[in-house]
Amino acid sequence: NLFEGGSVLLLESLLISQRKLKNIKSILKWLKALQLRDGFFPYHAKLKNQPNISCTIKILAIFKKYHLITLP
Repeated sequence: NLFEGGSVLLLESLLISQRKLKNIKSILKWLKALQLRDGFFPYHAKLKNQPNISCTIKILAIFKKYHLITLP
């Protein structure tokens, strides 16, 4: 799943180390594709119709961290 030991934790650790920004960009692109029509993100990639508030907040915080790191 995205939250427990999944993609979100991997992405956070890559952002903290600021390594492999190309890999981070591809993971972010995949996460954006999972975003539901109402703007939320699911808890699990296969739960495409079940929005999860805590997962959405975490993912949006990661998007913000990435954009702050990559600002010129």
